[in-house]
Amino acid sequence: MKKKKIKNKYMFGIFALAIIAVLGVGVAVASPLGNGFMGNSNLTTAEKTAMQQQAQEIQTAIDNKDFATWKSLMESQLTEDNFNKLVDANQKMSQEKTLQSELKQAVSDGDTAKAQELKAQLFDLVPQRNFGQRNLATQTASAN
Repeated sequence: MKKKKIKNKYMFGIFALAIIAVLGVGVAVASPLGNGFMGNSNLTTAEKTAMQQQAQEIQTAIDNKDFATWKSLMESQLTEDNFNKLVDANQKMSQEKTLQSELKQAVSDGDTAKAQELKAQLFDLVPQRNFGQRNLATQTASAN
């Protein structure tokens, strides 16, 4: 009996962490400062509106302490497609972190060529960010 309770608590903990992660994604998606799901600015206006509406519904359920509605809304986001998007975003963030660390070291070492190369790689990986120069692709091409 005790093992079953521990297993149930363990499963509840995993479920709770998954829900928190999904809620975090939902809030980020609905953020007016964001670019859509996982930085996807290719979403249509209707898709963005639907995502923002669902995030608002989740917030309303939380405000109203309506567990059944909140659970239903959260479960609707637990899809293999959303999981795969989270995996891809996690891999991209890991690559970005590595490149930024290498860039910091190149700058510290005074290796301008390596820093430019790393900035270009970062720009290719995350084009919506500005890594010190706006048009790295054009500058790199004109330098060669």
